[in-house]
Amino acid sequence: MRTVQKALIAVGHSLVGGADGVFGDHTKAAYAAEQRAQGFTGGAADGNPGCRSLTELGRKGGFTVDCGAGPGDGGVPPPPADRDTGTTAEEYAAEFNRSTLVTAEGHVPYHGVDERHVVAPKASLQCVEWHGLLDAAVGSTDQGVHEAVYELAARESGSLDDPSQPNVRLEAVRSPSADPENPARTALHTGERVELPYLPDPLATGAVFLDLPGAPPGEPFSIRWGGDVWHRPGSLMLRLAEGSSPPRFDEASRVLTVSLPKGVVATVRMCSLIDFDEDIMGMASWCREIPQPAPQLAPETEEEASARQAAEAQRAEHAMEVAAAGRHWMFTPWQELTLVHAVQQPLRAPVLQLTDLATVRASGATAEHLAGTVELDEASTDRIDVVAGWTEVTDAGPTGRDTRTTAVPVFGLLTAGVTRDGVPGADPAVLRNGLLTFSTQAAEERSKASGGKVPPVPEKHEFGDTKHRTVRYRPLVGSRFGDYFPPQFAAPGHNALTVQGEATERSVPSSAPPTAPRLLYCVPTLALEEDRDAHDAVVHRRRGGGIRVYLGRPWFSSGDGELLGVVLGEPPGGDPSSARDALVTLMGRDPVHRSAPVVAPTPDVFTNAVRQSGPLPWPRPRDR
Repeated sequence: MRTVQKALIAVGHSLVGGADGVFGDHTKAAYAAEQRAQGFTGGAADGNPGCRSLTELGRKGGFTVDCGAGPGDGGVPPPPADRDTGTTAEEYAAEFNRSTLVTAEGHVPYHGVDERHVVAPKASLQCVEWHGLLDAAVGSTDQGVHEAVYELAARESGSLDDPSQPNVRLEAVRSPSADPENPARTALHTGERVELPYLPDPLATGAVFLDLPGAPPGEPFSIRWGGDVWHRPGSLMLRLAEGSSPPRFDEASRVLTVSLPKGVVATVRMCSLIDFDEDIMGMASWCREIPQPAPQLAPETEEEASARQAAEAQRAEHAMEVAAAGRHWMFTPWQELTLVHAVQQPLRAPVLQLTDLATVRASGATAEHLAGTVELDEASTDRIDVVAGWTEVTDAGPTGRDTRTTAVPVFGLLTAGVTRDGVPGADPAVLRNGLLTFSTQAAEERSKASGGKVPPVPEKHEFGDTKHRTVRYRPLVGSRFGDYFPPQFAAPGHNALTVQGEATERSVPSSAPPTAPRLLYCVPTLALEEDRDAHDAVVHRRRGGGIRVYLGRPWFSSGDGELLGVVLGEPPGGDPSSARDALVTLMGRDPVHRSAPVVAPTPDVFTNAVRQSGPLPWPRPRDR
């Protein structure tokens, strides 16, 4: 406990009694202040040490924390370190499944891979009849043939959602927006293969995947359904795994493995593979037709007509080639699959760098403009926030020198709303190649130019006063995949979906002079000693020679680092009527006892001075 208390004191929290090793009310209040400084709010800033706040305090105070599998601040389990490149998806899932979210609250367990069945498309009974696949019953007297055809025809009403099928069960969709009275249900096929309960499309002989991650650009990945007869095609399993390997299909297990790196979202097009036959594809004959030329003022020459027809034939031939490869939407329309490798936290901690401003803080200004850059992982980051924290001295308490720690958000930006095409420095915010460049002054100027119609985003840091402060600006980034994780992770103050970077200090100067000191009274600091000399005569001696000056409040009106100055003149001095001596500090004779003549004191008599300045300019008459 003393280690924690020493760290609290080191980062600026006042702790009555010091590091005494007792977790009492004072320590709890100081720890609550530290939690608030880290961004925790509400019950998560109750002063009880949690995993994440204690880890952050240890980082600043020089000690380490082993949280184990215990709860973090606010009772939420500490998030697995999925942004650490050494943690795999399987390890993350195993750690998540050991948390109380799964063991006590019944959350669905996670898996290191994600799998979905892919099956042939459904066809109508009429489509099957048009292809002559039920003609065996026409004119046949075989009862078995009739029964087989009837069984096929009855499959027109089959559905993948039928729970009477083998290895199928219906489960309610768990979602915060689900209606508890009428929950949506989805069918889970728990077997390794899916036996189709409906009539498959007789022309679809397999599946074609376009734009698979890891595959050569534009190259289709085709897999045939297989099966003994047309109405019993096989299925395949699409498995999404971590990594960056090329897609691979294992015929024995019928598994297509697609690798996806952390934080990546890929859109894949999937359509049917067909044995292209122009004789039964009406669309093909339409593509082969040579359109008549549009009416023209001048008649088309024979050479021009021949060239036009050759070009049309070439375009039609290309369309047939594309259609045969399963890449023509008119023949094999596709549907899009979105593959997501969600990460709980952005893959990289943000790095904030503030640049020096071209203009200084205006006189009397209560805000400070900020400009700089934030390095981040663009693919996994949804939001960037900059928060500010500082500790300042106030005269609010009985000692007249108390400290107050403050933490406030400065501005926040959604990565989706930040332009990628702007000019860094000239535009308010530009995000390009993982580097956010921002300027609150540019945002304010753009807002003024629009007459206030465009809000100033990002906003400058508004303090509400003119004081000087040493501010710690810290970047905070949030995961773009928050919707994929339990809602507890997004609860205010838990920070389970965010990563914070190192703080950057900036001295924000005071924009107004301090309040003139108001002298209350002065008290000499001395001691009188009485002694007898060798002749037994009484001798009085005065020890000390200092003066204690009492000033009225408020103190620290100009902010952190405010000092009380004493103006000295060059010795000798002693003429208060002179222009110079009227503006400097003088030491004079004691009106009762014999003392030295009036002089201008030197800096060495101020034994508690913390700083000495050089010569001051002679004040102008209006400043005297």
